[in-house]
Amino acid sequence: MKKPEIVAPGGSYTKAMIAARMWADAVYVWVPFLSLRMRQNKIKNFDELKKTIDDLHALGVKAYLTINIFPRNTDIKVIETVIEEIKQLNMDAVIFSDPGVFMTLKKYLGDSVRYHLSTQTNTLNWMAVKFWMDVGVDRIVVARELNIKEIKEIKENVPEAEIEAFVHGAMCMTYSWR
Repeated sequence: MKKPEIVAPGGSYTKAMIAARMWADAVYVWVPFLSLRMRQNKIKNFDELKKTIDDLHALGVKAYLTINIFPRNTDIKVIETVIEEIKQLNMDAVIFSDPGVFMTLKKYLGDSVRYHLSTQTNTLNWMAVKFWMDVGVDRIVVARELNIKEIKEIKENVPEAEIEAFVHGAMCMTYSWR
């Protein structure tokens, strides 16, 4: 069995570097204005984001870029206007929550990056996991509400699925923030 990957948030350059130096195999950072953690984001522009990702890579740590907003039409246009900057980031994966964001990223990035489905999508069953795998998603971050038995059942029904699950951290008082 493959060693589980430890993934940590990196809301600022300093936090990302601490996580990388201490224990994380991968750190997720978010694009300004395109993430649900906008208020916590201390990385304010693409230059800072690129430096953070480059320095994570220099430490041998993967960098995952989070674009997990629930977008309106104008937000899709914003993604399209910054796609060239996103391409230059050299991230290892993109974490997304919306099918429109996925389609937009896939259109411009193709298979040059891995795609991880955010826990915010509330993936609760193996049929949903199979759907997302069939359309080209590489990893599913299952809903936080699932217990280990339910996650095991998903893996039994979709053995090829790469599954990630939250095991520690803030839990929301609502159902996956909704």
